[in-house]
Amino acid sequence: MSMAKNTETDYLSVRSCYANPNGVDISVPFTVSLDAEILRPVVDAQWRLVYMFDMAQTRLEVSLADCAVGNIPCGPVSVNLDCRIDPSGIERKVLLNCGLLSVKLFSGEVEVACVNLVNEVQKRKNENGTRVYVRTTWGV
Repeated sequence: MSMAKNTETDYLSVRSCYANPNGVDISVPFTVSLDAEILRPVVDAQWRLVYMFDMAQTRLEVSLADCAVGNIPCGPVSVNLDCRIDPSGIERKVLLNCGLLSVKLFSGEVEVACVNLVNEVQKRKNENGTRVYVRTTWGV
């Protein structure tokens, strides 16, 4: 399922952003791919992938991946961030809330762009009857 739209900031115009594989156990490694146009040069650029678990009175942010790339000129850019969500130590009721997977672009320590993907975890039974937690991420 895709929520297709063109997301744009002062620095970035997004053509697509998605997670693959999708619809799998939450602990399975996956890649977040971003295809975009850089609208303004970015100095000392770094991409960061952050997962935010949203709870009633607090939010838990977990860093999943980062990639320093130096300076990025204007023009097309493709980024692939490999990651894994480690569910150990996270309450199951927190896992089952919708979360936010954010691809953030930094210039030095200043965030200049962010693309958000909705992440949902559902409790299901596999073919052996074992309870598993399945991650689905909706892309742009």
